Amino acid sequence: MQTTLAFAPTPEDLDDVSFTVPILSFTPPPPKPAPVQTPVAGTPDR
Repeated sequence: MQTTLAFAPTPEDLDDVSFTVPILSFTPPPPKPAPVQTPVAGTPDR
């Protein structure tokens, strides 16, 4: 049965449609972790 193509497209089909491009464009980049700083007791953040 060829119905499986609807659920499992071949890599060639994925390359033609290129789903990764719109998905990446709509997905915000992960937030960059703040630089690790060792806080000193009694020292205000600058």
